[in-house]
Amino acid sequence: MLRDNVISQMKCLELDKNQLHPFYQNYLDIFYNSSEAPSEYILTTLLVALGSAISKTRYIVSGTNKIFPNFWVLLLGKSSQMRKSTALRNGLYPVAYFQEKNIDRDYLLPVRTSVQALLEAINNESHGVIVHDELATFLTTLSQGYNTDMKSIITSCFDVPKQVKTEFKGEGKLIIKSPIFGIASASTMDWLKRSLKKIDLTSGFLARFIFCYQEKNDRILAFPEPPDPDRLNEIYDTFEKLYSLQEAEVTYDDDFKKLYIEFYQESRELINNIRIENGLNAVFSRIQTDYFFKFAILEGVLSGRLVLTREDAKRAIYLCTYFMAQATKVLQIIDQTEQTSLEKRVLSIISKKPGITKTAIHKEFSNHLPASKLNNVLKDLEKGERIEELTKPSKNGRLLTTYKSISL
Repeated sequence: MLRDNVISQMKCLELDKNQLHPFYQNYLDIFYNSSEAPSEYILTTLLVALGSAISKTRYIVSGTNKIFPNFWVLLLGKSSQMRKSTALRNGLYPVAYFQEKNIDRDYLLPVRTSVQALLEAINNESHGVIVHDELATFLTTLSQGYNTDMKSIITSCFDVPKQVKTEFKGEGKLIIKSPIFGIASASTMDWLKRSLKKIDLTSGFLARFIFCYQEKNDRILAFPEPPDPDRLNEIYDTFEKLYSLQEAEVTYDDDFKKLYIEFYQESRELINNIRIENGLNAVFSRIQTDYFFKFAILEGVLSGRLVLTREDAKRAIYLCTYFMAQATKVLQIIDQTEQTSLEKRVLSIISKKPGITKTAIHKEFSNHLPASKLNNVLKDLEKGERIEELTKPSKNGRLLTTYKSISL
């Protein structure tokens, strides 16, 4: 039963607000008429806001690790019509409010200055958020002018290690103790297609993110309305309590544990059956473990309890499956792009060398192209009547398979 629910939910990109905690539903309703930004984007960004407010005051012990509710999210969609920047602003509205009230704090971390200033701010602020409306620009900033891989330094902070050491040219060492922060950023699919490498999804920077992709935005709102002040004040009251929480461990009851075990086993089976080489299984694994507990911590805090229940697990599972569906869609688009690129290159090779063998084609890729991918490309080209497979006897009498292109 759970397996069927997981599979069906993972195929659904549309957000079912009825599956969400009442706080999320209320927040999305408050901001619904304030912009054309999709609710999916706003919810995804809100997770970062809530997690940064809670910070290290709530955690779940998992083996030898503590899991904290720090969220790293990436909104994906077309450049301007998807209102990604607006969604970042609306989802982080309470954070901006408290930043304005507390100008000596770095709730909104400084990202448009130097990387050194950013890391020093992270060292001094445990409730910070890195906000950037274009991830590509932020990554460029991280790679400029330093003898250390700053992207790796930032990546290492996701699991909130006891300390992170870095060194700046002529500035000495900086030791950051227990760094924790959220990241809310955005980009286009075109940039992600160009920039994404398999290593980024299996062990790198982007492997720590949850994606929210929206293909189109049909909302037309010529006159956006400001959020209702009274309802907004209630949100501020909630965040004020979150910022002032005292540290406490979050635990769970037997029903919570039972439902999660069931979800873990079923989703693990799905992960093991994923026959794809773009890192999707690594993304799924992180969502079903780290992010499940992060979602669950938010559920417990918003409900005012330290012992998580079955209801908390159920809502956390829904969010997991929703973001698994998002990741699947994003990586399918990237895969399609890679497949198209490979097809063009293989077709070009065959056109220039009619009668070429599969082994010879493979050598054109310096033997770096997996055989399974080459087989799929050849099958698709043949199916599309772009190439023809020919069989002829070789010198030793065995049948030799070669390929030639078909003129359109």
